[in-house]
Amino acid sequence: ISAGLRFEFARLSGETVKNRLPFVNILNKAAKKTNDIQSPLTPLFRIGMNYQATKGTYIRASFGQGFRYPALAEKYVYTVRSGAQVFPNENLRPENGWSAELGIKQGVKISKWMAYFDASAYIMRYHDMIEFQAINYDDLADSIKPYVLGIPFKALNVTDARIWGVELSAVANGQIFGVPLNFLIGYSYLDPRNLDSVRAGSPTTTLKYRVQHSFKIDAQTTYKGVIVGVSAFYNSFMKEIDAVGIGALKVVSDFRKTHNKGYFVMDIRAGYNYKDKFLFNFIVNNILNTEYMLRPALIEPPRNYTFQVGYNF
Repeated sequence: ISAGLRFEFARLSGETVKNRLPFVNILNKAAKKTNDIQSPLTPLFRIGMNYQATKGTYIRASFGQGFRYPALAEKYVYTVRSGAQVFPNENLRPENGWSAELGIKQGVKISKWMAYFDASAYIMRYHDMIEFQAINYDDLADSIKPYVLGIPFKALNVTDARIWGVELSAVANGQIFGVPLNFLIGYSYLDPRNLDSVRAGSPTTTLKYRVQHSFKIDAQTTYKGVIVGVSAFYNSFMKEIDAVGIGALKVVSDFRKTHNKGYFVMDIRAGYNYKDKFLFNFIVNNILNTEYMLRPALIEPPRNYTFQVGYNF
């Protein structure tokens, strides 16, 4: 068991930051008081536990609070890059929140196979979460409009947000017909919500630029110096992006209409390790030549080939 407590204090340009005290305010509301209590001194608490239930079973749990004062770039910097124009937001508030996790790891040994299975669930709550968002041109101040050169962005606060998810993974190594094999497999589910939008009954409640389902696998075998491996991942469709700015670009909207089922990307590799001195590798990335974007307006590389030679001195 480990636990800790720290206090944070922030002052910028003579202004003392006043922070919300979420758990104190919960008690305050329970007492039917409507005012939020704020303090220049922020207490942050964390606790974690790892328990060995059996010889190969480990149960863990953790809880922690967090606080982040806006970066100078988020509050004051103006910049233009790659068609995006970022405006300062001097009224940006600090973000704070808490997270909790519960997980279990199970070790299994069968014959010549050793494997670990891991499952965990987590939740994160954010107050005044800071996110860069595209701004509608009509919502800009008249004094700023003449200086708009690209897609306007600004760091804004999401008053109340909740992200929860589940992660499953397995790591194993063993032999099949005397040939060694190692593999890793993982799956992640994410549910990111803007709770202010939920309360307002908005049809759009998912936080932007998040992928709900993701899956990955990596397998490799080595036999008499010959190395063969494959890796792949799948990401589901990114449901929400900015409706203005990048999301309004025709090239982005057209791409999202024709690529709305997520994407699967696979790489393969083969090599030879000569006496632990020379290493020759041939890698084919994106062998299926999948068209995909990890973020809007940035297409990832098509199928490409790499040949590597390494020497261990």
